[in-house]
Amino acid sequence: MNEKITDRILDRELHLHLFGCLTAEDVWELGKDRWRTKAELLEWYAAEFQKVWGKLPDWERYWKDDTLGFELLKKDFIFSERADFLKFQASFNLLIALFKIEPEDTAVLNHVMRRHRNDGLKYAEYRTILPVTFSKEQISTYLTTIAQATLQFEAEAAGSFSSRLILSIPRENKQAENQYSLLRAWMDANPKLAHAIRGIDFSYIEEGNPPSAKKDFFAKIYQDNAKRQHSPLAIMYHVGESFRGMSLMSSARWVWQAFDAGAHRLGHAISLGLNPQALQNTKTTERVSERTEHLLWIQKNREMLAQGRFEPNFSALHSELSALAERKPEENIEIIYDDHTIHDAKALQEALMHDLSRRGAILESCPTSNLRIGMIEKEEHHPLHRFIENQMKFVISTDDPGIFDIDLMTEETYCKNNLKISNEALHSAATVARESDCFRLAQARKL
Repeated sequence: MNEKITDRILDRELHLHLFGCLTAEDVWELGKDRWRTKAELLEWYAAEFQKVWGKLPDWERYWKDDTLGFELLKKDFIFSERADFLKFQASFNLLIALFKIEPEDTAVLNHVMRRHRNDGLKYAEYRTILPVTFSKEQISTYLTTIAQATLQFEAEAAGSFSSRLILSIPRENKQAENQYSLLRAWMDANPKLAHAIRGIDFSYIEEGNPPSAKKDFFAKIYQDNAKRQHSPLAIMYHVGESFRGMSLMSSARWVWQAFDAGAHRLGHAISLGLNPQALQNTKTTERVSERTEHLLWIQKNREMLAQGRFEPNFSALHSELSALAERKPEENIEIIYDDHTIHDAKALQEALMHDLSRRGAILESCPTSNLRIGMIEKEEHHPLHRFIENQMKFVISTDDPGIFDIDLMTEETYCKNNLKISNEALHSAATVARESDCFRLAQARKL
């Protein structure tokens, strides 16, 4: 980790992936007693790593080579480059291989909570997977185990630190609904332990999983929350973080649609605030079906967009829709980020932020993660700048601090020194974090 600052402003983490909090040192030390029994999974990690990075990691040497082993692991594990989400996932896969979730294992949870308490954090919300492979009985054991560990640690911390859990479930609706039902049933049967769990999270690959498809499911969660005021669940939604195979404009729309569907906090939202100049003279492809959906959405939301001063040429829009109707939905169209596209993209972002700000949407900005996974070359293009300009509510967090080799204090320093974010803006983010934990949001927001 980098040198820590002493006069900190930020002391609450609202966007953390539990296993991503493990540092390279943690992985190496904790892996010493695990790696020999995880050979099959480590071979999978190596194969997946090679697919996207073009090199095969020599994982056996991580622990067999007393001289260079740790440095090899560190080089493969720490995500220090600007690269896409699939390459990030390839690094994260080492954690999946070594630390397969077991129903009664709290070693990682306790390790991370101790570190954060000792680092001076006051509160953290940890996202951890609710494994789809678990049986109903295993899920019950798992939830009981991690909830007990969380509440026990909080009691022992005696007011100096507390944390809550958010369960990450699949984006696919059928699996998500099944996981949610099992979680709700456990919470109803264990009301005292249920206080340790405050939300559900949708993460991993965005593409192919539009947030608009979650509207009915989210409405069900809100109905359940209204019946359970003491144990409501907030909805956390990763969106606008990765947008391969779609335009910046469509991805920014997805951010708006995730909030409109009912998400309580929006994770990353890079596409909403990224300065489109970052994409100057580049190009992407988007399916005909997605482009058609985008144009129809603009038509439907014409009045809202006009309030944010986005008024496209509707004659041209109608002509484009007619042309798209002649093509197959699965076909790809090319989008070039020329001056005209960049101008329209920025205007659309401004209109979306105007509406989201008016409605009190809360963004979870993870500055280093967003810079690297967003492959943002110039820090002046970082989305945080435009979030501030457009008076968006946001919190600052670290996402997967172990993999990024950061912590919340170094992230604060990065915001000050590199992004030139003012103390006033950081204090505002700290205030939003204090007021926007999952429990408060789930109790307060109504659809």
